[in-house]
Amino acid sequence: MVPEPEVRPANVEPSEYARTQWGELLDRVQTFSQTVVITFGHKPQLAAVPLARWQQLAQEHGVSAESVERRPSKTARESLRAVMKDAVAGKPTIVTFRGREDLIAIVSFKLLPDDERAAAEAAAAAAAAAARSAPA
Repeated sequence: MVPEPEVRPANVEPSEYARTQWGELLDRVQTFSQTVVITFGHKPQLAAVPLARWQQLAQEHGVSAESVERRPSKTARESLRAVMKDAVAGKPTIVTFRGREDLIAIVSFKLLPDDERAAAEAAAAAAAAAARSAPA
């Protein structure tokens, strides 16, 4: 499993944080209203993530996977975790990853309403409990 990235401290400017923590990747982040656009370089040697895994990651973070096109790299996956933390904290409600000719992934997420989020968390907890109690 990919380790959780650090969440940017509130007192650090985004461009400074990008240089110190994420380098060029987050320096290329642009925010437009409710959408965050991130472009990725192509790194074919990194493992692809299937749609089911994106949906699982989304559910774990209380957001809904709206769409996934192509399969993102490990770098995209790590960045997604950081951006989803921002989404859960109430910053963007829709996150779109998109590139130009070097496009790796377009992934859209939206925050679930509180009642849907609670239901998703309960379903995830029930599934985890069932998995623990199932015979090996």
